[in-house]
Amino acid sequence: MTENLQFDREQVWSEIVERAREQAVTNQEAFHELVDDYFMERLEVGELDEDQNVQELAAEVKGRWEDFK
Repeated sequence: MTENLQFDREQVWSEIVERAREQAVTNQEAFHELVDDYFMERLEVGELDEDQNVQELAAEVKGRWEDFK
């Protein structure tokens, strides 16, 4: 079922930035925790699955910390 879902990296980035701002994230550790939580939530509700290499996607977003701060 999830193979039909399109994964938009920029939309994910926008959602994470919005959450980070709402939560007043100010350091890299908190940002990385937020990213992990985001992807775990998506896995739990079935929006993503392990076949989509979630760890790689999370690492990509975490690598954008400098873009956020």
